[in-house]
Amino acid sequence: MSSPAHTWTFRRLGGLDQATLTTAADLQHLKDLDPKLWVALSCPTRGLELPEATLSLLDADGDGRIRVADLLAAIEWTQRRVTDVGLLLSGRDTLPLDALRQDTEEGRALLAAAVSLLAALGRSSASSLSLEEAERSAEVLRSSAFNGDGIIVPASTDDPTLRSAIADAVACLGGTPDRSGQLGVDAALIDAFFADFAALPEAGRLLRLTRDFGTLLRNFVNFEDFYAPDRPAIFQAGTLYLDTRSTQFCIYVEGATPLAAMSKAYIAYCDLRRAGSPPAKIAACFTQGDSDYLFVGRNGVFIDRQGRDWDATITSIVDNPISIRQAFSAPYKKLVRLIEEQVARRAAAADAASQNRLAGAAEATANLDKQRAPEAPRKVDAGAVAAIGVAVTGAVSVITLILGYLFGMKPWQYPLVLAGLIAAISGPSMLIAWLKIRQRTLGPILEGNGWAINGRVRINLPLGSRLTQRASLPPGTVRRLDDPYVDRAAAARRRTFILVVFVLLVAAVLIRVDQMRRVTTSGRKLRRPRPPRHPTARNRLPRLPASHCALPRSAPALPTAPVGPGRRSRDRGETEPLGRAPTNTARPVPDRAARRPTPAAPAGWATG
Repeated sequence: MSSPAHTWTFRRLGGLDQATLTTAADLQHLKDLDPKLWVALSCPTRGLELPEATLSLLDADGDGRIRVADLLAAIEWTQRRVTDVGLLLSGRDTLPLDALRQDTEEGRALLAAAVSLLAALGRSSASSLSLEEAERSAEVLRSSAFNGDGIIVPASTDDPTLRSAIADAVACLGGTPDRSGQLGVDAALIDAFFADFAALPEAGRLLRLTRDFGTLLRNFVNFEDFYAPDRPAIFQAGTLYLDTRSTQFCIYVEGATPLAAMSKAYIAYCDLRRAGSPPAKIAACFTQGDSDYLFVGRNGVFIDRQGRDWDATITSIVDNPISIRQAFSAPYKKLVRLIEEQVARRAAAADAASQNRLAGAAEATANLDKQRAPEAPRKVDAGAVAAIGVAVTGAVSVITLILGYLFGMKPWQYPLVLAGLIAAISGPSMLIAWLKIRQRTLGPILEGNGWAINGRVRINLPLGSRLTQRASLPPGTVRRLDDPYVDRAAAARRRTFILVVFVLLVAAVLIRVDQMRRVTTSGRKLRRPRPPRHPTARNRLPRLPASHCALPRSAPALPTAPVGPGRRSRDRGETEPLGRAPTNTARPVPDRAARRPTPAAPAGWATG
């Protein structure tokens, strides 16, 4: 098995494996990298923080988009003109002359053009050419007076650049004397002298690629700039300040698109206005805080990458969870809003009813002479009263049941019940928010703006906290809390309410603890000792055979107890007079000992 031609280095950024571009070998073998591993496959030439002139040079077919083939063609074009294609990753706006190739026809032509241009600018000894010099000199040469109408001498122009160029042409090729005898140049000499300048556009293109191509690759092949903490990506338009937050996750867009909702991010589309500039639109993504005060129509300030400030107004919103903390408090805030809405609705209804009653009273006062006889008062509806009673009874029963259940718990169970109640209320909202935040991705937002994103560029919590920052006091700030306009009465009522609730909770816990202590103590007093499992030998009785326990066939007659004088008979309730002989009518007294069977003595036992 043959070894690969190039060993790539991939780095995990934002949960996505991205190829690193740091050496000339990476650029030379970029054509061998599978396009499925590129983060982006195409991007528009507008709305990016790169000069449009550079993007237009890369857009070979002029369709307004830069594709993979355009970038590979630019690398191939550069390789034929410079000795080290890694120069494209330097970000420099100067071109060293010794970096131009002399073994290719394109490299030699470009070197000759650079040398001639530097000579025309009076910098024959310079070792590098800047982008500003290349573009300015090309413009000067295009607008020069060298039109071949005659001989032009250095004194014919006041432009020092043109004067120096004419003098260099005379010195290199020899001049043609004009009528005054001064040496100058004609059309033939101009064509011969400036033949080397045909490669000037190529020099400008190479300088632009040297400065901007590396930045484009870091936002096309990979999204290194987007995840870098010290530099923004080329699609990040600037910073929006709104609602005590600043978000750097702002992208120029044509308008709102349904595709952006697939990003699972909270997006606020804003219109930008600035005097002297055409209006623009951005999609601002908030990745930290809450959305309580983000609504359509709210205004903010947008600072673009050039430091210019714009007036920003929210026009539409794509609502998604911003943070788990917001999801935790969302059910309670929703409950408060519902209560407020119900109170406001009831207050509005009561106000309308009051106005109607006042209007009716005024009308009745105005028509006293036309009033009819007063109607008899309506009887009270017993069914309604019964229904109200049943409802009140049910509510009291429910409250009593709940309080009984609470007072019946042990002290250590109260925190568990509270935690379970909070989890039951906030748990579903937090779970949904967690799932959506884990799925936040940049791709749909850029695709709605003309990009073709190949990978899932996720926005996790650490990255989101960097893109959106909340207001915080500077280190070492001294805070003074003596607000002269604080509502002290409301604060006192709030503290009193909290104190009462706390005292009630403490009292409930103490009562429950006392009840448990009493139950435990009384249980110890009433506890009976358990009988021994194995009785001692002395407590055991001898076991007799079953034959000895049989009852005899004839039992002796039970003796009767005479009824004494003045004693009441037990069976008839009669009383015998004193001194009278007892009769046999008395109820016989049972002899309990006689009822018991007398066991026969075992053999060998003495009887008596």
